[in-house]
Amino acid sequence: MEVDAAARGDNHAHAQLGYRALVGDQGVERNERAAYEHFLEAANRRGGGLPETHYNLGFMHMNGMGTEKNYTAAREQFLKAIALGRVASAYNGLGVLAYNGYMGEQNYTEALYYFEEAAKLEDPDGHFNLAQMYSMGHGVEMNATYGLEIMERASELGHWRAPYELGMAYDLALAVDRNVTKATSYFHVFIEERFDWAKERNDAIEAMIIHKNPWGALVRYALISALGSESASNNVVWLLHKTDAYMGDDRYELAARLLREIIYCHNSPEAQVDLAYLLSSRRAKPDHSDMIDRYDHIHPNASEYDIAAIGHYSAAAFDEEHPYPEALVNLGWKHLLGLGVSVNATRSFELFAKGVVASHDHHEAAPCVAATIISKAWLIAAATSKRMNFGTLGLPAAHFRPGSSYVNQSSGSSAALRVIRLIELSERYILIGLTLALASVLAYRVTLTYRVPL
Repeated sequence: MEVDAAARGDNHAHAQLGYRALVGDQGVERNERAAYEHFLEAANRRGGGLPETHYNLGFMHMNGMGTEKNYTAAREQFLKAIALGRVASAYNGLGVLAYNGYMGEQNYTEALYYFEEAAKLEDPDGHFNLAQMYSMGHGVEMNATYGLEIMERASELGHWRAPYELGMAYDLALAVDRNVTKATSYFHVFIEERFDWAKERNDAIEAMIIHKNPWGALVRYALISALGSESASNNVVWLLHKTDAYMGDDRYELAARLLREIIYCHNSPEAQVDLAYLLSSRRAKPDHSDMIDRYDHIHPNASEYDIAAIGHYSAAAFDEEHPYPEALVNLGWKHLLGLGVSVNATRSFELFAKGVVASHDHHEAAPCVAATIISKAWLIAAATSKRMNFGTLGLPAAHFRPGSSYVNQSSGSSAALRVIRLIELSERYILIGLTLALASVLAYRVTLTYRVPL
């Protein structure tokens, strides 16, 4: 019936067939190209066509579904949808284009305007995106409390991810007093209304391990990540960063963008450290959200890359509840090498020691202990090399200026100093043990020399 109506030029029939082809509904096989063509027919009719079909075309152009990805065409279709019928989701689409800089530079001011317009029309995505902008201070003065209010409205309108964000806010006391009961309630709504990720996750693992198909794994993990899975998001980052699943020039920028989302959604220290690495290695460019956390020991001439990276390291390292040892070790090395921060060996040893204290087991503490031993040996060797006019072996010369010292007893915390002293004591006992072992070997050889043969 709808096929016949579409053949007669019925706009609504074309729109309905397009939707069914897009999602694979009511026995119609999923076919993005067929969906695009049906929407195009409905949009190109006399009078401008149906406003909603222009939005659908814009969405498909923006995501490369059934046609080539074309942000300019997407914007044109969104504007037509607004001109013909003030389609709320079209305002949100324009906001997404501006927020992500798909048309050139990121434009938070323009994004804020379009998200506000979408929210006025009670669009769930518009409310959700507007809430994030206020919570993160993008294009507007940061106001996490107001952002939470908007997020609650997004949840009321049925946005799939809003209950999760609200649950995290109440669980972690983000802009609101901690309330476990409310957090549990929001998480329950989120879980009950969302998909079961088990099958999709298993398909992704199978694609990577059994079929050796990184691209297939990337696609599957990306789909689960879009549903809010932190582990899937981390796997997408790993595949972008460590494999050839996707070799586009923007692979690291995509990884950085996803890491920022993980940090915002899950407050993940692992993501903080991974993003800091991408920034310090100049593989990804910093944005406004990377400049929120400041570290007291930043060097005056540090680049924006170093400032952003060190901010993420410090956020993970000095978390009040769970300091992250890997972040502490990385900050320690930064101070030892003077990379974006002041050259300060004492500070390095303090951070390495704090990493040991923050570790949950000896495996987690091992890199911190190793960093202390290696850095001390390096400093001693570099000092000797400098006295012999052979240079400082790659260490900054500031370590060896008059008045400097490797460990300043007055500046470290008691816990840090105890760890440093323990390491030094261990080194002494190891040296004594080696000396005794050598003496025993020599004594044994002497006894062999004077033994009377039978």
